[in-house]
Amino acid sequence: MKTQKRNEIKFILNNIPVETLVYFLKASNGLFFKEFPGRFINSIYFDNLNFDFYKKNIEGFSQRQKIRLRFYGKQNTNLIKNSVLEFKIKENNLGYKIKKNFGKFELKDIFSRNFKDKIKKFTFHISDYLRPILINNYYRNYFVSRNQNIRFTIDQFIKYDYLNFNKINFNKIIYPKIIVEAKFDPRHKEEALNIINKMPLRAVKNSKYVIGINKFLR
Repeated sequence: MKTQKRNEIKFILNNIPVETLVYFLKASNGLFFKEFPGRFINSIYFDNLNFDFYKKNIEGFSQRQKIRLRFYGKQNTNLIKNSVLEFKIKENNLGYKIKKNFGKFELKDIFSRNFKDKIKKFTFHISDYLRPILINNYYRNYFVSRNQNIRFTIDQFIKYDYLNFNKINFNKIIYPKIIVEAKFDPRHKEEALNIINKMPLRAVKNSKYVIGINKFLR
């Protein structure tokens, strides 16, 4: 399934409580409300041996992508019953996703030959050398404007592990900052900017995958 193209603008929430941002969204012209309950999100990122996806992101290529396997919920079990393989594609200032249902797997098997072969079947048109590089976990809250033209997500409690060994430890690297993202169809850009420009936040270039790799390269 291919999603519609949209603008995505990211911010780092510095020195402002989350509650203050939520109050601003609810009191703004957008009359934002909580779209549905918050939840934990988990992503396994893939790259090749040359880290091409990472390099294109940090070098600012106008066309770039990330490939990740996403599943939801706080992981208290090795068995993942529902997962989606996402190709997150960026073309200049617009982004979209191609999603494929990946199904059931066990976390302990992501280093196995069978898992590698399954990933290859889903990504054969990209590379034969993709491998799991990084896993992260965070808690996301969702807000949408009353007319549903603009969405904001607030991500916090972000944790990483670099998948270099046959073990996963979500507490290996903790990223203490809070990431806020505005998402909207290009047709609603003026409406979105009218709200964003009144926010006490500055837009930043931000990628959880890049942040995670940078943490482990230091």
